[in-house]
Amino acid sequence: MNEPNGSFIGEKVLAKSLTFSDMLMFTTYTPIAANTGACSPNQGRALTYLVNIKDGTAVYDFNKSGGTVLTQDDRRMNLVRGGIPPEPSLLFHENGPVILIGTEKAPDLQLLLTPRKTYWKTK
Repeated sequence: MNEPNGSFIGEKVLAKSLTFSDMLMFTTYTPIAANTGACSPNQGRALTYLVNIKDGTAVYDFNKSGGTVLTQDDRRMNLVRGGIPPEPSLLFHENGPVILIGTEKAPDLQLLLTPRKTYWKTK
């Protein structure tokens, strides 16, 4: 939304994204208007998106609808912690890959990722 003073309010990407297995994961932040009667600040809303890198479609049933067709609502999940979320991190654990967003663990995406060595030569 464009405000009269030239500023913008709305959902924003403020951290680096993570690309793996033809998927793109990124976090967003949406400020929420301050409640003038509140005794504490509002931290806003933090979301994580996971989409197909080729067409932006959902790749995981985040809203747990259980349907066979994924919808736009399946592309994102709310983070527990408010405020500006950090970038997602992919960790290779002995039990398999894990995605963390700050201290929050993303749902088990059943990632079929196997670390492998990559070699290159420079001349």
